[in-house]
Amino acid sequence: MLALYVLNRFQRYSTASYTAIILTMEPVFAGLFLFLFLGEILTAWQLFGGVLILIGIGVPKLVGGRAT
Repeated sequence: MLALYVLNRFQRYSTASYTAIILTMEPVFAGLFLFLFLGEILTAWQLFGGVLILIGIGVPKLVGGRAT
């Protein structure tokens, strides 16, 4: 609840692309915090999904987008 409040409060000061990145990272952070604080065991599929999200965010930033 706190994270969503902070996101909504300060979203106007950020660009649309950075806001999208933060929202896309939500399941990755959820899995990480469950693992760290609650001892959740992450399956290979969950780790693979997290890696795919990171790749999906990283590749466009490394390659660069078209200027529109």
